[in-house]
Order: sequence, then C-alpha cells, then structure tokens
Amino acid sequence: MKIKEVVAILETSPKAWKVSFQNEDSIVFACGDYRFTRLSDRFDNMMMLNSKFNQISIDWTPENPLAAKFYSGLVQEHLIKAA
Repeated sequence: MKIKEVVAILETSPKAWKVSFQNEDSIVFACGDYRFTRLSDRFDNMMMLNSKFNQISIDWTPENPLAAKFYSGLVQEHLIKAA
C-alpha cells in the first residue's frame, strides 16, 4: 500500500485497526503490515507510523494535528467504546 492509502484507512476506518500491544510506555495499533504507535510522556508522546518491511516510516510530534486526529480516532474506536 502507498502512504496515501494507509493514511486514508487511518482517517476513515479506525475499525480496521486493532490494538496489538499496550503498556505504560506505548500503545500500538495494527492494520495488516502497518503499525501506528503512540509513546508515553517519557518518550515525548511521539507518534509513529511504520510498516514491517520499512516501506513507511514516519515520526510525528504530538502537536501534529493529523497524527493527533488519527490517535484520537483509534482511541475512540478501540479504548473508549470498550470501557
């Protein structure tokens, strides 16, 4: 998949992503070969989009509005609804 396609899935289909890992330092959402990760305060709240085969590797600061939108959509879908 191209970056535009992965971003479109993040934006429009948070249900397609699943929580693959969560601890006090990070939460990782997965969709196929792609991972969207948010690190804790200890790691400056960085957010990353990566693929298993290094086709995509993007790091965002927490101030990035696009990354914040992705993260809040994933949290809304997978963590808040599950609570």
